[in-house]
Amino acid sequence: MSPSADDPSIIETRAWVERVVIGLQLCPFAPAPAFKGTVRYATSDATTPEALLEDLAAEMQRLSASPPEELETTLLVHPQVLQDFEEYNDFLAVADELLGALGLRGELQIASFHPQYRFAGTDADDIGNATNRSPYPILHLLREASITRAVETFGDTSRISADNIATLEALGHDGLEAVRRGRAVRRSTTTHPPSHTLSPKKLLHTKWTAVEPRNKEKHFLVTRVVEPEPPGSPVVSVEIEAVHSRRARVIAWRELKDATRWKRGWV
Repeated sequence: MSPSADDPSIIETRAWVERVVIGLQLCPFAPAPAFKGTVRYATSDATTPEALLEDLAAEMQRLSASPPEELETTLLVHPQVLQDFEEYNDFLAVADELLGALGLRGELQIASFHPQYRFAGTDADDIGNATNRSPYPILHLLREASITRAVETFGDTSRISADNIATLEALGHDGLEAVRRGRAVRRSTTTHPPSHTLSPKKLLHTKWTAVEPRNKEKHFLVTRVVEPEPPGSPVVSVEIEAVHSRRARVIAWRELKDATRWKRGWV
């Protein structure tokens, strides 16, 4: 397996995570580990499912043995095997059995991403499938404890799926492809909630009020604008701190544009 940052599959996958997953706010839990540098991108050279299973086992054991502050999550990219989605989907059951065999069920879980990803009951060209369509087949290893903490911090997660569909439908296939390529697009506002006009570089030290406070955390301050990687890329994330608890978390800055979730100032 290769974790090299020069690997084309890793370069494309990292760009997809930053531009699509984080940039479009498809996963509110993604910015924090990306900002902290605790995401491992690994490429499997496997050409058979059996060889991939060996690489997957090694990555599961590596993640389990590593402190979360050093390694939070792993994306195992496998460009040369399971390129057919049906075969990939069948392999997921084998991967889940491996979790049990290693005694890691309940500690880790696997999220699935594939260039041909298709949710059950959807057409192949349904824009909603794009939430899980990655440049290459990926097995994403996550810590269940981290997911639990993220959900507790984020609060109500019931809107995530509907919000993602609204975002993707507003973009359309052409707009999404432009985002993938790193080009700015102008999204339709007809399907979006009221929004604030913001410039990410001017968000530092701005004050915000959560429309639906969680854990008594109502007032927030932007304490950091996260520097993008590589330098010169568009800003994706900011760090906000709750005034009540002093707890900080990283969010996609575009989340603050949603006037149904955030109000400017402390009110």
